[in-house]
Amino acid sequence: MTLPAALRDLAILLARVAVGAVFVAHGWQKLVTNGIDGTAAFFEQVGVPAPAAAAWFAALVELVGGAALVLGLLVPVAGALLTVNMIGAFAFVHAGNGLFV
Repeated sequence: MTLPAALRDLAILLARVAVGAVFVAHGWQKLVTNGIDGTAAFFEQVGVPAPAAAAWFAALVELVGGAALVLGLLVPVAGALLTVNMIGAFAFVHAGNGLFV
């Protein structure tokens, strides 16, 4: 069974907006709630190389990339940058420690 095109497009839109909103929240947390210094300290603790630069990269990619997903702007670029970010998160934080670190 295949979905009608309009229903498929709506599902993709809702998924893109939901995933984008989650990234915006996490980027905001890194940038404002925890602050870059707090995020960098955590990254250093878990062994992320160049923790200050990685904190800036993660915060901005998650915040701006998430907003781009929500708005539908430069989605392939945002998706690629967010994928790189999530590969780093998995490799340095979640692979050995589980989802909720």
